[in-house]
Amino acid sequence: ITCELTSGAVCSTGSPATSNPVAMTVNPVFAVSVSISANPSYPVCSGLSVTYTAVPVNGGSAPQYIWRVNGIIAGTNSDTYTCQPQVNDVVSCELNANLSCTAGNPATSSLVAAVNVAPVVSISACNDVVTSTNAKPFKLRGGLPLGGVYSGPGINAVNGSYIFDPLMAGQGTHLVTYTYTTAGLCTGTSSLAIINQVPAPVNCGLSAFTDIRDGRDYPTVKIGNQCWMAGNLNFGAMKNSSVQQTDNCVDEKYCLNNFAVNCQQTGGVYQWDELMRHDPALGGQGLCPPGWHVPSDAEWMALFNFYGGQSIAGTALKNQGPGGFHAIPGGVLYQNNSLWSFYLPGFSATFFWTSEPAVQSKVKLHGVNSEVQSVSDYSSGRENAFSVRCLFDYPVN
Repeated sequence: ITCELTSGAVCSTGSPATSNPVAMTVNPVFAVSVSISANPSYPVCSGLSVTYTAVPVNGGSAPQYIWRVNGIIAGTNSDTYTCQPQVNDVVSCELNANLSCTAGNPATSSLVAAVNVAPVVSISACNDVVTSTNAKPFKLRGGLPLGGVYSGPGINAVNGSYIFDPLMAGQGTHLVTYTYTTAGLCTGTSSLAIINQVPAPVNCGLSAFTDIRDGRDYPTVKIGNQCWMAGNLNFGAMKNSSVQQTDNCVDEKYCLNNFAVNCQQTGGVYQWDELMRHDPALGGQGLCPPGWHVPSDAEWMALFNFYGGQSIAGTALKNQGPGGFHAIPGGVLYQNNSLWSFYLPGFSATFFWTSEPAVQSKVKLHGVNSEVQSVSDYSSGRENAFSVRCLFDYPVN
């Protein structure tokens, strides 16, 4: 750039005069912008950490970054920012370029968080959490929301259910994990521990058997090649007789006249579904101790036949002496209405559940009374509550 001056004076020399040239350098104007991306990409599950990365355009040699979440400054002066976004959080990055000639400086980019809510998952102990390697496999329940998957040692999927096999799992403390995945592919887990012990020997008829779940002792009696408890089952928390035993993952019993001391004398009485842990499997463990089960009708018949048949076996079952079955009146809860010892004029009786359903949603059971020598057959609605005798899973010599 030069300037030429023409003098307006009357007397002048060197007019017009030209200045020295000045060379001008013109820099281009740089348009500044920034874009941010999320890793992992949206949508994500709540509780998951997401790393946001800013990609500058014309940021210069030392750009500055200001991160904000919902308008509040967060993070540091870095091209990345990591957080756990909540639903609809607005994550933004402001880029301040350090170039001398810029347009659109500072520049901002934002993302609205697309977050799927992770499920709240829980697992309750609807099965024994202390068992033994000789126990029958049992169904795992108690995971919520329904429709999840159980995993861990000794667990198999069978016909839509998950079965824990103590023998397969082996001795030790095993973690059972319940996993639930939503339609949005968000996953939650919850776990509980099952203690799997090596069973103590059962000296049937010679010594008491100890239930490893609560430490309660039961006398035993050997009848043929069967090993029976010589006392009624007394397991679970006492519940008032005015309240149904429900599928609430709490093992429950009724005690005669709602006095706990009566359960110590004659055992508890159970509604059938509660007894079977709401899993009506023939010969299933139910509430019996690990290694024992609720006897089937055929197993009861084998007992009666050992004593000469059902028509006379009642006398032997009522034997209260050494080596006796010790059938004593344990009370019944009829129609979940009132708990009482089953007394009729002149005699008393007791009833024992089987694990075998009868017709029309009723269940088979057997009863003995003080007046006759036979054992009677009955079928009862599952809402009634009766005594239980458990049978060892394995034949004895």
